[in-house]
Amino acid sequence: AVWRLVLEPRLESNIHNILAVILGTYLGDFPRSLREAETALEISKRIEEMVLVGISHSALGTLLVRIGKFKEAREHLEKSLELLTSTNSQIRLYPAYEGLALLELECGNPETAYHYCGEIERLNTRYHQRLYEISLLSLNAEVFLALGKPEVALELAREATCLAFKREIHAYRSQYAAYRALLALGQDYEAASVL
Repeated sequence: AVWRLVLEPRLESNIHNILAVILGTYLGDFPRSLREAETALEISKRIEEMVLVGISHSALGTLLVRIGKFKEAREHLEKSLELLTSTNSQIRLYPAYEGLALLELECGNPETAYHYCGEIERLNTRYHQRLYEISLLSLNAEVFLALGKPEVALELAREATCLAFKREIHAYRSQYAAYRALLALGQDYEAASVL
């Protein structure tokens, strides 16, 4: 693409990471998403920008969780934590913690996932990151579902959905968590109305 010829490498790496998230999370195009995340990681390593390398490891690790490559995902997510912590970039740890929480959920470890949600909450409180409120509420809803507490999950999912609608952004994840919580509570009719 033409933009690759004129972009500064840090910006190019960021664009590839953003494309990876959009393609994987919102469009479900994991092959293209992985290519974008791998390209971002390669660029970041080449220019030796360790914060970007950490961010790129996080994006790639989270995508690998979504396609079931858990061992590789853990390696990338742990590397992300290591790099971002060593570069004093704690504010950028949120995606790595989210990826690890998702990984632990997928591996059947909701207590460990809950621990990572606590780390995210700590970051939100310390850095006043309202940007991640909705995602954290939705993630916590998924964790409480896995812990067998659908009432709590439903409350969190509804709160996330309300915030998303107020901010005029999508609420797919929280709506799906509410749907699953309602099913777990035996409220099938209400569950169908959520989606």
